[in-house]
Amino acid sequence: MSRPCILAINNSGSWKTLGHFDASYAHQADEIMSTAAALLVSLNAGKPPKQWPTLRISTDDGLAAVLMYWTRERGWYENPRGAA
Repeated sequence: MSRPCILAINNSGSWKTLGHFDASYAHQADEIMSTAAALLVSLNAGKPPKQWPTLRISTDDGLAAVLMYWTRERGWYENPRGAA
């Protein structure tokens, strides 16, 4: 069963879509998550952690429920408020 998701970045106060993917393919989802995190680490090396962008993964449907976040301090973690 398909699970369409959106990868987004917040680097200046608002969320911007980076791309869409199907999270039902675990290998693809893992690759997207690790590559996105590695890119931010490379682009932001030397900046204080509070100045780094944040990533999020949300469902690509009418609800756009946030599933996960990524920060420099925590890496990837599940939405503490729960997800759909």
